[in-house]
Amino acid sequence: MLSAHLDPASEATGLEPDAIFEIIGDHWQGPLWGCAFEDLLTQELEPDGRNLVDDYLKRRGWNEKAPNKAYMRALRDTVMSLYEVSEVVPGQSMTLRDLLRDVAPVTVREHGATQTLVNWDKIAARVVDVNGRHGISGALLPFSAEGAVRVVDAFSRLADETQDTAELDPSDRDALLGASGPMFTNMWLLDCLGKAMPGSAPDMVNADGDDLVFHRIVFPLAKGVVGKSLIRRLNAAQWLEPASDSFWNWLAPATKNKKPQATKGKRAFVTTMDDGTPVFANVELAGRKLIVEVNSAARAERAITGSCG
Repeated sequence: MLSAHLDPASEATGLEPDAIFEIIGDHWQGPLWGCAFEDLLTQELEPDGRNLVDDYLKRRGWNEKAPNKAYMRALRDTVMSLYEVSEVVPGQSMTLRDLLRDVAPVTVREHGATQTLVNWDKIAARVVDVNGRHGISGALLPFSAEGAVRVVDAFSRLADETQDTAELDPSDRDALLGASGPMFTNMWLLDCLGKAMPGSAPDMVNADGDDLVFHRIVFPLAKGVVGKSLIRRLNAAQWLEPASDSFWNWLAPATKNKKPQATKGKRAFVTTMDDGTPVFANVELAGRKLIVEVNSAARAERAITGSCG
């Protein structure tokens, strides 16, 4: 299983695994091993279709406490997918929007990763549902914006290719993802190597054709401004789509048949709602601060002036 998670990237680059880790950092060996191990725990192994978690619990389950057994069973049923991060509460939680499946966003409890992740980050992870409480497993891979685009493209091609085989139903996204664990680790390795060796990956632009540069704009609330009143005004704004009590998607005006304005040698990175409506920015009310996050300098300027075109 470990070779499936490393060998394709090694063959694609002509680098041995040791050389890859010298470039991206030896500290990534543990997380990569974790990805392979968790993938193994979800598989039904030949020749008799046995699962390691089921086998372990059958033999040694008497020695495990109920919460541990519940977590093992939940992890067994997970798939790796690609998520967009939002509503980060450092040290507590974050909301994950699946970029490969048409499912509702889920808020997960997470201490460590929320200390470094920020809104709009893209991660490959396993969401673990233990008795209705959601978290993520230890196998988390942070993708660059361009790396995330390549994963979405690769998964789309994979779904198309399976239509010609009888092995998997292309409409069953969970089954496709269950068989795609090595795809995430290998594409993540290539993404990391692309960042470590400049020139190997294309530059990215947003839907407007502007260079992709993430900005966070903080507006402190003026004295006398009441948070509840501000929330009511934000909820009433036609261009804002509430995602929670304190988080909104700032929608861009939809232009019929308009395509992302990618320039030569660059790739377009587009954030949309589930219905395809483009997202101009994210807006979050955090205490006495209104935070607007955009993905270009031009959008930052337009957000400051209050005009989204």
